[in-house]
Amino acid sequence: MFPMKDQSLVKIWLMAARPQTLMASAMPVIAGGVMSLHNQRYSFFNFFIILLCALFIQIGTNFANDYFDCIKGADNDLRDGFTRVTHAGLVSLRDMRLAFIISLGIATLLGGYLVYLGGAPILIIGILSLISALAYTAGPYPLAYNGLGDLFVFTFFGPVAVGGTYYLLSGEFNLLSLIVGCSFGCIIDGILVVNNLRDVENDRVVNKNTLVVKLGKRFARFFYAFLMTIGAVAPIFYVIIKTGKYLLVLIFLYLFFVAPLIKNIFKENDGRGMNKILIKTGISVIIFTLCFSCGWLIN
Repeated sequence: MFPMKDQSLVKIWLMAARPQTLMASAMPVIAGGVMSLHNQRYSFFNFFIILLCALFIQIGTNFANDYFDCIKGADNDLRDGFTRVTHAGLVSLRDMRLAFIISLGIATLLGGYLVYLGGAPILIIGILSLISALAYTAGPYPLAYNGLGDLFVFTFFGPVAVGGTYYLLSGEFNLLSLIVGCSFGCIIDGILVVNNLRDVENDRVVNKNTLVVKLGKRFARFFYAFLMTIGAVAPIFYVIIKTGKYLLVLIFLYLFFVAPLIKNIFKENDGRGMNKILIKTGISVIIFTLCFSCGWLIN
């Protein structure tokens, strides 16, 4: 907690946007872009628009979460997570509501161009993405409050992000892009699992029935280990298809970074310790993207 006068306006809104989470939307788009580089239709301008659209959807979702979690009481003084600016009194509810409307509005405008490029499939993905961005914490049946947050994260940050990017930049659907997307969906959902494991006691009190609240801490720890492991295993299907020995080596290098995280998730109970695992899990998404991208390009 800290008073408004001690914080610059830019720093406050940067905190609200949660830049530490934005790799979750950027990395799958980068992977889809790398996979489609060989295609003659590839356009760096179109890639940039896809990336911007993905970032604004997530920023808008983060703002909406800040707003609705404050209203519902999920953000409170007992929570161990990073500062939520609306609850902290740094931004008014009115301003935060306007912020998520503007952010999702910009995403909609950018998405209009993407619909022009990709047609009906992208229109459907865009509409579902915007609805889900709000339905994550808002509406009569908010996804995050009913154990469906993990499904949302896996789907939209995984196969939809990677496969959709590949489709837009190449003009064709590709099964391998969906398999790679499943990897990203698993690893990025790992971020959510750590977040919900850290907040499980508080979430239980405020009736935020995440998957961890429903199934318990022990399940969450094994589920995290499963997600982070299967995330690395999925691209091996590509190795089998294309004999990508360099990709295989790089993916196993990624596992060396992830192994200590899997070990620590079974030991850590402290909120600050969970925050460290959360940050490192986010970094693992970047490392996985670099390993996969390099392996894909040199094979």
